[in-house]
Amino acid sequence: MVEPYQRKLGDLRSFISHFPVGLDLVGRFFFVLIALTGMLLSAQSRPIATIGLSGTLPLACDRTVVAFGGDLRIALPAATDLEDGCDIVLVNEEAEAGKLLIGFPPDINPRLYPNQSVGITSYKGRWISTHKPGRYKVPDGSLRILVDNAGDDGNDGISRPVRHLATAVQLIQQDLDTRQSLVTIAPTIGQTFTDDAVAIGGQPLGSNLIALSPNGNGTIKLVHATTCITAGDNGELFLWADQFGPQGRIELHCNRDNNPNTPQMLAHNNGVLDGSGRIVFYGAGDKDVAVSFDGPTAGSSFNGGIQVAGRFDIVWRMEQGGGRFTLGCNSDGCASIEPIADESGEMPSINRLFMIIGSEQLRLGNCPRRDGYRKLGPSIVGGNGLLVKFGCFIPGTPDGVPLMTQNGKVYDSAY
Repeated sequence: MVEPYQRKLGDLRSFISHFPVGLDLVGRFFFVLIALTGMLLSAQSRPIATIGLSGTLPLACDRTVVAFGGDLRIALPAATDLEDGCDIVLVNEEAEAGKLLIGFPPDINPRLYPNQSVGITSYKGRWISTHKPGRYKVPDGSLRILVDNAGDDGNDGISRPVRHLATAVQLIQQDLDTRQSLVTIAPTIGQTFTDDAVAIGGQPLGSNLIALSPNGNGTIKLVHATTCITAGDNGELFLWADQFGPQGRIELHCNRDNNPNTPQMLAHNNGVLDGSGRIVFYGAGDKDVAVSFDGPTAGSSFNGGIQVAGRFDIVWRMEQGGGRFTLGCNSDGCASIEPIADESGEMPSINRLFMIIGSEQLRLGNCPRRDGYRKLGPSIVGGNGLLVKFGCFIPGTPDGVPLMTQNGKVYDSAY
């Protein structure tokens, strides 16, 4: 913590102007050195105050205040009646819990993460910042951001959950240093998150990879009128359903408005979507699309396949150029697309499993299930799109080959 030293050294300009008369250059150097040492020792010996479960910061001028007691709210009293120069350094001494700062200057992040400190001073009846912490470095290369229906978006997400998935995304992208790290948004299993989208975009500091995983060996459910999940503009989202248990499952009940232009899951403009474990889409109607790619994207994959239920226009749509994706699974007997019954017990009705157009490329690591659909129309590959099916029968046409239009190609090998 350098804030006390900075204030002490700030007085050095006026001090130097009072050199004893007659000192040569060497003498002046030692004079400054002795005085500087005294200032540093004085700064090091500043008293320490503590704050525990009480939520108000003590007005301990020229002191370091050490905060403990878990995820704690700390309110800063007004500086209206204080003289200028009441310096306070607040230290979060917790290793596993953040603090929420209330009433602090607006240029200070309201979340004070573990082992961080912040400095303030009074000036003309208000508080100004003298020291602001940087991004919180993810410890040991991994971190869970907890989300729960009963959480609070003022919580740190580390020791206590936030309430919304969108808050978890914002916290990761604005507050964390993710270099060489993986941060996982970890919602409580058995809960439903309604109208709460996960939208990853841009380039956080360090890694642009964020995971979404049920926090345990169970299911999370996302319900939304429009798109539930978006990865765009260099963002990368790993739907890691089985990270914390083999029965982990992500259910998507999205695009409930049945809008043809709002798929349930979207990879947009260099966004990357990866998946592992059970990811289940519940269709909303004859205009619904489960997964859509628009624009170029780096190679990515699902290695647990997907399951579909309900009514869809298209399950897997790729368009607008440059993207490539591998859809498969890594267990025996697994299908890349598996039809399952919806809540009413009916099997899915789907116009097309695949629509691959606009120079996009899809590789099937495993074949889709051939039967189990209440209704299924032909897939389409067109507009210089490419489907590499590795000998798979694509249900929807008698011969198992999608319709090919406008230079669309269907190959059994990528070579």
